[in-house]
Formats: sequence, C-alpha cells, structure tokens
Amino acid sequence: MTEINREEAIQVFQRLVKSLSEEPSLTAREILNQFTQFYRDTPIVGSKTGETWDALLLEWGVSHPLLIDRFTDFSTPQEVNFDSTSYQWLGLTRCTTIEDEEGDDGTGIRLNMYFDPSIDKQKSSSMFIEAPEDIPAALVKLIAVPYVDLLLSCRPSRISAYMDNLG
Repeated sequence: MTEINREEAIQVFQRLVKSLSEEPSLTAREILNQFTQFYRDTPIVGSKTGETWDALLLEWGVSHPLLIDRFTDFSTPQEVNFDSTSYQWLGLTRCTTIEDEEGDDGTGIRLNMYFDPSIDKQKSSSMFIEAPEDIPAALVKLIAVPYVDLLLSCRPSRISAYMDNLG
C-alpha cells in the first residue's frame, strides 16, 4: 500500500476506468470490488499542514445518466448533458477533502453504473465508508439491500466516470 497524492489517485482511477471499459462482461459486483480495492490500496495523502478526509460514498436508486463516453473532469464549469430516460443506478464516489491554508478542497472521483430503464420509483439511498478497514462490514450491509444485491449480479449497460468538486 503506497500513499499517493490526489492527482496521482485520479491518474490511477483513469487507468482503472480504461481497464473496466475493456472488460464489458464484468458484473457490477466485480466493478465494485475493483473500486473498493482502488480505495483500499491507494490512500491519498494531504498537504503537510492540513488534514485529509478520504471516504467512499455508495449510492443507489434511479438516475438520468450523464452523456459522456470517457473519463471527464467536471471540476471546471462546462456544459453537461443527461439522458432523458431514468435508469436503475449504482453510484460509487471516492470523496476526498484536503484542508490547507486556503481552506477545504473537495473532489469527488465518481463511477456510476446504469442498468435497465426504470419502470418504478425505486427509493434512493446511500452509505459512507470512512476507512478501508470498514469495507467488509459495509459491503455486507450493502448486499443486504435486495435492490442493490440484484443490480450487483448484472452487467451495467453504461458506465460514467468523472471527477467534480464536492460541496
């Protein structure tokens, strides 16, 4: 396990996304395992004078996909287009906040998986994993949600990967 800075973590994530896109047969469970491994194996260090918060946010429900076909940096304002159809959805976000002399700098490193179009209003929900050692217990709770457990056995029809500012 090697500590890296946030910019290096984003580069590692981009390589992960590229490898995932080359494996269309992966299930959502396999993608989730690789994403949590990315979190566990690449801790992000902060500035020498500040504190770092590095956690995972797992979300599920129904969402309109971003219409992007490659990793996209939304940390600077730009036009965003969404699909008009709602899809079943699992969202994986690595949330990092580095506190330094200038304040908090928060970034979301996101991988969203979309499945079939939604035919009903699935209640959205989420959970945080605040430390790598919490991953096993959190995943047990996650798969205890029947909707999530069902989606984890499926292959996503679309993946959106991007980074943006938290806040």
